[in-house]
Amino acid sequence: MMMQADPSMTGPNTTGRAPRRSDDEARRSDDEARRAFAFRAIGSTVGLVGGTVFVLANRAQLPAPLPTVALVAWAPLLVLAIWAVYLRRPRGRARGGAMDVTRPHRRAGLIYLLACAAMFAVIAAGRAVLEPAGFAQALPALVAAAVGLHFIPFATAFGVRFFTLLGLTLAAIGSIGLLLGLTWSITAAPAAAVLAGATMIALIAANALRY
Repeated sequence: MMMQADPSMTGPNTTGRAPRRSDDEARRSDDEARRAFAFRAIGSTVGLVGGTVFVLANRAQLPAPLPTVALVAWAPLLVLAIWAVYLRRPRGRARGGAMDVTRPHRRAGLIYLLACAAMFAVIAAGRAVLEPAGFAQALPALVAAAVGLHFIPFATAFGVRFFTLLGLTLAAIGSIGLLLGLTWSITAAPAAAVLAGATMIALIAANALRY
């Protein structure tokens, strides 16, 4: 009669399969995934609302048919972003766990507050200069540039590199729109604000689709 091998006497795992995670490890992984998803959802919500405000608040200042074009471009982008951020199941690791995130800076709250304060200061200073000079319509482009710049420190504060791309892109669009609005056509500024809003929504959607 053949004797069966005692599992306790067998040697190291030679099957090539990874050992199963413990319950504690699985719970920690799930908790991290939920936190990552919540962080991404909250940040994306703020960005989608901001991008929508940029588009809807400035499109009326564009010559026809550009207001309609802006609306037609904004609506599907927003639907795609909502699906990608909130409804789509991420690939690979657990929900939200594949985010490109590192540990937040120990002074993340202070960095966030300073970045927001600097943004409002730039907008207020720009308004004080532009309105008396008769360039009030250029203000939307300045706001877009200031919003973009204030995102850049978030990459360090929260350990999310996506903020660098988002911030630099919006700052570039806003700055070009401001320059063109002051030197070429005043409608270039609201056009830049609309483009910045649509770009913000598109980048948020594209970033969410990475996971």
